[in-house]
Amino acid sequence: NYPPYLTNDAMTYLVERKVKHLMVDFPSVDKMYDEGQLTNHRLFWNVNPSENHLNEKSTSNKTITEMVYVKDEIKDGFYLCNLQIPEINTDAVPSRPILYPLIRD
Repeated sequence: NYPPYLTNDAMTYLVERKVKHLMVDFPSVDKMYDEGQLTNHRLFWNVNPSENHLNEKSTSNKTITEMVYVKDEIKDGFYLCNLQIPEINTDAVPSRPILYPLIRD
């Protein structure tokens, strides 16, 4: 009865594949009750578990968008995503992903 989340192995896999913008349709990539560790967020941005700030190895140019809603009418396929992010200097901001279908010739 807990919301879904990613395992640390799954997040490590995505990091190794150099994913820069991750969008999920569930509340958080981390467990609901993880005592504030946010291990998957830290793995994604390469932040040490004991620190609360970025370091020289952190990857701050990456994004995680949680609670993405895509209508059932949207067909599977290839899309260009315009991920609109407001310029607010904080650790979390709302985003507005807009999908544009890519048409093959």
